[in-house]
Amino acid sequence: MIYGKMFETAKNRVQICIRNGQIIRPMDTVCVICAKTGHLYSGLSHAGMYRGRLTVTHAEPEAIQNMLAFGEKQVEAVLLMNSYNFRTLLPCKQCIADILALDEENKNCHIVLENTIVPVQGVDKFIQDSINQSQLASAQVPVVSAGSTGILRCHPFR
Repeated sequence: MIYGKMFETAKNRVQICIRNGQIIRPMDTVCVICAKTGHLYSGLSHAGMYRGRLTVTHAEPEAIQNMLAFGEKQVEAVLLMNSYNFRTLLPCKQCIADILALDEENKNCHIVLENTIVPVQGVDKFIQDSINQSQLASAQVPVVSAGSTGILRCHPFR
């Protein structure tokens, strides 16, 4: 499956950086774009100082540039991964907009996450559903307090 190859490509790109002596920071990311042709293009985020301020360039623009360099514009899937802990992330709205602006067909591409594939057009709904599930889960957690006596008491579902 192509998604497995995308994960492998992302991890390999980070391992090459480590072998070359690059320090991987918690904010670093790697992006792999699968074009409609099945070719994979990767990019890394970059951080540096500009006019005395830390600036960060996302990984997606580099992956897009690599894809464009080979004359491709149509995207099948996008994987964004934290380079430090290999957890998948959702691209920001600007990076999604940049991908959608490349070609009309990119509205049908997908974002690859660890346990699911999210249609790019459904990212907002996916985020809202995740927030709702999180709120529901936290609303059902019993509250435990020691009170003035030091004895633990459980107050279910406050």
